[in-house]
Amino acid sequence: MVDQEERQRAYQANLEFWKATCEYFKTFSTICLASIAAFAAFLAGFFATAPKNVENSMFSLIPFLSPKILDWFGNNRPIFIVIAFFAFGMAGFLSLGGMHDCRNALWDSRNVTAEWRFKRMRRYKRIARWRTCVVFSYTIATICFFIILALSIKVKMT
Repeated sequence: MVDQEERQRAYQANLEFWKATCEYFKTFSTICLASIAAFAAFLAGFFATAPKNVENSMFSLIPFLSPKILDWFGNNRPIFIVIAFFAFGMAGFLSLGGMHDCRNALWDSRNVTAEWRFKRMRRYKRIARWRTCVVFSYTIATICFFIILALSIKVKMT
């Protein structure tokens, strides 16, 4: 009787973990898709024209940046746009990969008999890698987005 209860408890705990993790990746892939759409809309409108002189942008309000560094950021604005698109897309793609692993783990969890066997499954390590890659990629995209935002907002200097 105890063995059956242990098995049911282990199965339920594993099921809840993988369902929550799958939901995490599904939500993140939706956020990435929305981020790509919002970024494209900003590029078509708000980010369409950058100030001709970087010293007239919001980026120049950062006190420790020299004019040489400001010019470097201004000259490399297209590179930041490409990096942001690529990183948002990569984060979404990696989220789909993590979601696929979660679904496979849910499918395989039917045959698990004890909780310690769940922890021996290699998918736990893979899920940690998926999460790390997704968060890293999305962070890079967000940083590039804010650099482009700061380069695109014109500031009137008094």
